[in-house]
Amino acid sequence: MTTIITRVYDSEKKAKSAAAAAGEKIGEGAVEVVKDAAAFRSAVAKGGASGDAAASMAATIPEGGAMVVARAPWGAAARATAALNAAGPVSTEAPKLYVAD
Repeated sequence: MTTIITRVYDSEKKAKSAAAAAGEKIGEGAVEVVKDAAAFRSAVAKGGASGDAAASMAATIPEGGAMVVARAPWGAAARATAALNAAGPVSTEAPKLYVAD
C-alpha cells in the first residue's frame, strides 16, 4: 500500500527543503513540490490515487507557497511524515490518501 502524504509550506524554499528531507527517507522520485491543482493532480495520480480533490487541496496553498506530495511505500509513511513535519508546514492536519498497490 502506498500512502500519499501532503504538507503545505508558506514558501517554495521551505517546501523544497522538506521534499529533500523526505526524499532521503523514501527516495527522491517519490516526492514532488507542487504549486497548483494540475501539478497536484499529476503527483497523486503517480501514486495511483484520483486527483478529484486537487482543486480544493491546491486552494490551501498560500500565495508564494507550495505543497509537497510524498508517495511513501508500505512501512515508510511515518519516516516521510516526520521529515515533512520537521520542516515547519503551515499545518500538519493535511489528509493522507491510501492506495492499494
